[in-house]
Amino acid sequence: MTQRTAIGLRIVPRIVVSVAVASGLAGCAGVPRDDAASREMVTLIDALASDFERGEGVRTTVPADAARALFRKLGAEPWHESQTSDGRTILVFPDPTKIPLPPTCDAEQELKKLGIKAFPFLVRYANDKRLSFDDWRTIGYWCVRIMESLIEPDARYYMPRKGADGELHWRHGLLRTLRREKKLSEWWRNYSRCTVTELRMAVVRWRIKEERRIGFSGKEQEHRILDPLVKRLAGLRKARIAETAKSDKRQ
Repeated sequence: MTQRTAIGLRIVPRIVVSVAVASGLAGCAGVPRDDAASREMVTLIDALASDFERGEGVRTTVPADAARALFRKLGAEPWHESQTSDGRTILVFPDPTKIPLPPTCDAEQELKKLGIKAFPFLVRYANDKRLSFDDWRTIGYWCVRIMESLIEPDARYYMPRKGADGELHWRHGLLRTLRREKKLSEWWRNYSRCTVTELRMAVVRWRIKEERRIGFSGKEQEHRILDPLVKRLAGLRKARIAETAKSDKRQ
């Protein structure tokens, strides 16, 4: 069976209501309740919103229509639409590595440059339902994508695969899974003092555990999937040791 990647779309028109963003960020690990840096970060996240959400434009398309137009404009490879059991329409791509990159905006790039410093805020707004600058996905989606770009960059390329039970299993990244299970804030509280390297190690460990949970059809599949992950984890361990030694020297 050919493996494919599907991108979910809600096709039912909906009324989008702009919501106010709270200026206080109590509950975010390591984030002051209200200071200039915090307000600047929230301003950047606000800037991810679409013109419609900021009251500067008129909503003329539903998210699914905007997505289709975007892929056609970007020259996406042939894809087809399919219905899920819960009534959603999804775009199915034969090769996930050829899915066109979505548009970007200045605020997204600035948040990426801030790196791990932006994580408390990105976690705080990971479930923000406001429509984003691409007129398709939410601000919450982009908050998770920005975090993924630093510690889980290959998350968007995970393809479904058959497990030990012979069934097809959908595979999602750690951060997306945590957001779906409403555990992202708890996870961040436990890992907020980690370095980027340590966060990447946590991602790979989770990925290995998840692949083992799904199981394998045989040794060949097991080695093909696990060996690169084990190798990546070993490289990250070495990087962490080097970072620790460098830090000790400075002290």
